[in-house]
Amino acid sequence: MCNPQATEEYQRHLVWEENLERILKHNLEYSLGKHSWTMEMNKFGDMKPKEFHKTMNGYRHPAGRLHGAHATFLPPAFFHPPPSIDWRDYGFVTNVKDQDDQQCLFDPRLSVTSLSTYVDIPQGNETALKIAVASEGPVSVAIDASNASFQFYSSGEQMNITSMSADGIL
Repeated sequence: MCNPQATEEYQRHLVWEENLERILKHNLEYSLGKHSWTMEMNKFGDMKPKEFHKTMNGYRHPAGRLHGAHATFLPPAFFHPPPSIDWRDYGFVTNVKDQDDQQCLFDPRLSVTSLSTYVDIPQGNETALKIAVASEGPVSVAIDASNASFQFYSSGEQMNITSMSADGIL
């Protein structure tokens, strides 16, 4: 007789082995200079990429533009941003929390503030983003997190990853 729990554990183990092989291959290629970032095994190791994406990537971009006043960010004249800034030191944001297996989904019942205006930072303009963070404070952004590489990302810069989904981060 087949034990469903044992079958599930076996399947999860096979997925874990496939993911470990992918991580080891990627990190070998990283050591050869083919990638600018590393991967490592984590608690999502027994999930297939599509399963991880379906479970963990909860950002849904609203249809159309947001309501309220809107403009493109204009950096302050003669402003020189510091090399780094951590808004946690000023009490503007809290430490990063692990949401465990919870999706990052907006719940209007839990809102503590609302926006009447916002500005766009031109997509891909890292200088404008750096200046906005340093001069205005924490910035809410959306990043493309649908690529399977995010499942095991460890360190470094991921470059040239393209697809249609995004996740909201601060």
